[in-house]
Amino acid sequence: MHNLKKLKILTVKNNINDSFKATIASDEALSLVKEYSEVALDSILKGGVLKDIPLVGTVVGLFKIGNSLKEQHTIKKILVFINQSAEIPKEDREAFLNKLSDNDEYKESIAEKVLLLIERLDETKKAEIIGNLFRLMVMGIIGKDYFLRLSGIVERALLYDLLALHYRYSYFGKDWDGDQPYNINSANESALAAFGLMKLKLGTEPSKMARASGLMNSGLTDPTLGYEVSSLGQELANLMMYDLEDKDFQDHIAELKPHQETNGQPLF
Repeated sequence: MHNLKKLKILTVKNNINDSFKATIASDEALSLVKEYSEVALDSILKGGVLKDIPLVGTVVGLFKIGNSLKEQHTIKKILVFINQSAEIPKEDREAFLNKLSDNDEYKESIAEKVLLLIERLDETKKAEIIGNLFRLMVMGIIGKDYFLRLSGIVERALLYDLLALHYRYSYFGKDWDGDQPYNINSANESALAAFGLMKLKLGTEPSKMARASGLMNSGLTDPTLGYEVSSLGQELANLMMYDLEDKDFQDHIAELKPHQETNGQPLF
């Protein structure tokens, strides 16, 4: 009985790993996801289109995904994640698939971890962000461990806080007009600091006593305590949402890639 249970678990893992690789490898599957990304999910489920997307078809079959709101949300998150892979250059996808086949560390963990991570996400937008990070991992810009670290933060953090971090600190993609769409304040900063994305900053301000006495030029100061973005927060702000066609972003990842490789593996 114990051996039968182990065999079933191994079969599920193999099915997930195989369908994960097949989806990343298939131009047709990626194009199909892109084509149906704006179509109502219930119509896709009824039409049987999902069986042509290996990873989604496997998940639907193995876990008997139906029409409940939670189950449809899971499928939508997977589709949004896969959609970000459509822009990965074919040569990068092929190199990644070779790594999945040859490297036990990747083969045994990445597909399952990504799928479990996506299942736990509370927001579809987070699946897009993790898809963006996954794309950079496949392209060799960031390493597997760094991808999983950033993705774990994305899973646990409040989406509003993540978007506030991006719009306040990202070097790229600031194309909104007028006010910043997501405000960052002390509450956001404190929450982001819990994930290592912000850090405490000591400063000074003119002494309250000096100001009350009209001695603004006395040189007396009071200490202040605030937050500033950490190096981890800065990188997540840059990488969570981007345009691969943006020349400035291309220059940024070109600078990251050469010095992040040690013995053929990305350093991050």
